[in-house]
Amino acid sequence: MKPISIISGVLLCIGSGILVLLRVEESFSRRVGLLIIAGVGCGLVFQPALMSAQMLAPVEENGLIMTNSYVYFVQNIGVALFSQLGQVIYTETLKSNLAIIAKTGRISGKGSSIDLISLADNTGLLATFSESDQLIIKSAFMKSLHNTFYFSVALSAFALLFSCFMSNVKFPVDMDNKESVDDTEEKQC
Repeated sequence: MKPISIISGVLLCIGSGILVLLRVEESFSRRVGLLIIAGVGCGLVFQPALMSAQMLAPVEENGLIMTNSYVYFVQNIGVALFSQLGQVIYTETLKSNLAIIAKTGRISGKGSSIDLISLADNTGLLATFSESDQLIIKSAFMKSLHNTFYFSVALSAFALLFSCFMSNVKFPVDMDNKESVDDTEEKQC
């Protein structure tokens, strides 16, 4: 399980880093293509951690149930915590980027009277701006997304680092089959 976990950590790092290549006017196929590596890495990361914990679970009654409960609890707490941190990074950098655009006066179309920071909460207002102004505002949104992608690269690097400390324990060999293999080898000699 450890090699799969290391491979998933590497794929997550590469996939999250590749997401920084996204630009404002990307085609749908390119967006999906850039998400595939991160998606495969994310899909591979969950099972090895659970199986490694199950291998080291106490043999006593309910040991496996408690181990599964702890693993799922920690995974869900991590998802809740880090998705909120990612949301904060996105929202705050977006408000900062929109404030910079508002201060520099780069928006001059018919929507320029709208408070740009309100776009962080209501993206429907974006339609009131001209095409050139929309491109400037969308680039601010994309810069904020890039910050969240950098955050996911850092989290992926931690996942890769922690996967190096996973247990190397393998599933036990079925003793009945092993004995039968040994018996057939002795009979052939």
